[in-house]
Amino acid sequence: MNQKQKITMNEKIPVKLTIHDRNLLLEETFIDDVKIELLQSAEEQSGMITIHLTLDDLDDLLGTIAFHANHADDSKLEAIFDEMYDRLSEIESMYEMIED
Repeated sequence: MNQKQKITMNEKIPVKLTIHDRNLLLEETFIDDVKIELLQSAEEQSGMITIHLTLDDLDDLLGTIAFHANHADDSKLEAIFDEMYDRLSEIESMYEMIED
């Protein structure tokens, strides 16, 4: 098992998303203005964007994605949210928050 990287509460980690992920988050979810700004201002490189979030912010985003997956009226949309949740959960599991 790989050892988790230790980070402080306010330290941000890179989170890569596809352009499709970004558009889905902006169009189909209820996310806060700060995350909207991060998603909209992120530069695209080879069909991907990278945003930087604290573990708390990533956890909040994961909760939003899970909510929308669980309440999707369309099974295809549910599957897309589930896949996105799994990918981002893997990123979250690589880190451990420590006291400052």
